[in-house]
Amino acid sequence: KEVHEIFNNLSRQTTISDAARYTYVEALGKAGEHYRNAVYTSKQFPTRKTSIARIQQFISVAQQVTEQCIAKNKRTDGLYHAYNLISFESHQASIDRLYKMLEGQVGAISSLALDATEVSVVLNNLKNSNLYREDQYSYLLYPNRKLAAFLDKNTVNHNGFLESQLVQRLLAEKNYQLVEKASDGGFHFHASIKNIRDLKNTLEKLIEDGYKMEVLLARDQAYEAYEDTFNHRAFTGRSGTFFGYEGLGSIYWHMVSKLLLAIQETIFEAREMTPETLGNLIAHYYEIRAGIGINKAPDVYGAFPTDPYSHTPANQGVKQPGMTGQVKEDVLNRWAELGVQVLNGRLQFLPKLLRKEEFLTSAMPFKSSNSNAKEVPMTLTPGQLGFTYCGVPIIFQLDQKNEINIIKRDGQLRIATELALPQDISREVFSRSHDVLQIIVHLNASSVL
Repeated sequence: KEVHEIFNNLSRQTTISDAARYTYVEALGKAGEHYRNAVYTSKQFPTRKTSIARIQQFISVAQQVTEQCIAKNKRTDGLYHAYNLISFESHQASIDRLYKMLEGQVGAISSLALDATEVSVVLNNLKNSNLYREDQYSYLLYPNRKLAAFLDKNTVNHNGFLESQLVQRLLAEKNYQLVEKASDGGFHFHASIKNIRDLKNTLEKLIEDGYKMEVLLARDQAYEAYEDTFNHRAFTGRSGTFFGYEGLGSIYWHMVSKLLLAIQETIFEAREMTPETLGNLIAHYYEIRAGIGINKAPDVYGAFPTDPYSHTPANQGVKQPGMTGQVKEDVLNRWAELGVQVLNGRLQFLPKLLRKEEFLTSAMPFKSSNSNAKEVPMTLTPGQLGFTYCGVPIIFQLDQKNEINIIKRDGQLRIATELALPQDISREVFSRSHDVLQIIVHLNASSVL
């Protein structure tokens, strides 16, 4: 109830100040605190019920706030921010952004908060951004960049701190516990200070050593200078320090497959779109798919194309083989390309992404297994393609009409005039009862790409 009220207020705001953001974050935190305290005090969970209508209202306003958040994260270049950094100070909550990432685009598209036209524009902007890596015709996790040289690191440029009485006295007395002066005139925090905790301990020791007044006057400046120098709050690990292991200049294949999944979900979920938008989405889909390993030559991929790998660093082949998360997305995308979906308990065939080049141009053997796990040989003819689903052979046949022929094990033939199996037949397929011997899906050739 409390969160619902907060979201109702938040949904009516067009702009949020740092002070207002702090107030909302605090209120959301306290809502959870109030609930926990009530549970701990009474030693039992609340039993009061709410209505389905109220839950629906809550979900609706929560979705509205979420979509506002996604819209606020749109960048000036038409892409989307992946991560925000939040800072709390004096009842203010300020927001900074991390650099652009492929993850931001995948997140925005897969949310389905963008319509098909907006997704098409994002993909156009993505292709024209510095996330695109032409040699692999695929996308980096984040733009490549030049790291600071070793001697340029840990260089303090905070004038207020350097000019403070504390630093000036320490340097004059050749006390380098806090700051050292380099031969080139630059200033560096002492090498023993690895984090803000070490800095705090160093300042406490300086107080004990007789620098109490100077430390009290410069403490806040010291913390500020330390964060300005190292920017630990924006540290992203491998992405900002490594050159391999999904680091700088690397393609992370799982995220590329997630991008593919987000595009095909947009194609299937969009309520309406122009033929031009649909064509652009399909073109992007297959262009990105062409960069996936299975479609590459070994010398481009850097390994056997059928093997999944984690990432591809700059100027190298793929690295870290294994059953990566990419495999899951690739399987889901393959079903989408075939148009196989389950909707309302029915197995359906919606070939929005299916291409004519998938169909055979010459006869080919096709094997499946029966209920006794014995191989059942058959032959596919030109204009067909075949696969199995829950152990049932399904054959697509290019034709002039849409129709499904269902061949039962008892010899019965059932015909469906739409590209969806009846629910009883779908249940038989899902249950692997083997009552369905074969399914032949006749597809109007004009509906295939």
